[in-house]
Amino acid sequence: MGFNDLFWSGRIILFLVNGSVKLERAISVSPNAFSESVKEIAFIVSEYELPSYMNHKEEDIPKVQVFRRDNRYQFISDLISPLDFLLDITTNTRGKLIASPATKHSTYVQNIYRALNMYWKCGQKTDVLL
Repeated sequence: MGFNDLFWSGRIILFLVNGSVKLERAISVSPNAFSESVKEIAFIVSEYELPSYMNHKEEDIPKVQVFRRDNRYQFISDLISPLDFLLDITTNTRGKLIASPATKHSTYVQNIYRALNMYWKCGQKTDVLL
């Protein structure tokens, strides 16, 4: 198990990275709490192998997959742009933040959550949305 973290506004945002397709919620912790967890060995350092589909050249990806990737990115592009969204989603009720973009794009909120999870957990690259 590994963690990808982002330090923002005096908080550390952690994402569980375990290869599961299960939707995971990021958590927000204080630097002190994170430091204590590290001292108590609550985190295990490991390596995470990126999915094989992320190792292809753009021109080798079938057009239908590129279309799906770009469509998924459109679902989340407005959400990931504001710097404070990541902190908001860990500290507020998720449904309120996600419902509007889901309605705007005529999709299910689960599709938005899944795209956000993949985007954040695998390096914030569009190719994770393939």
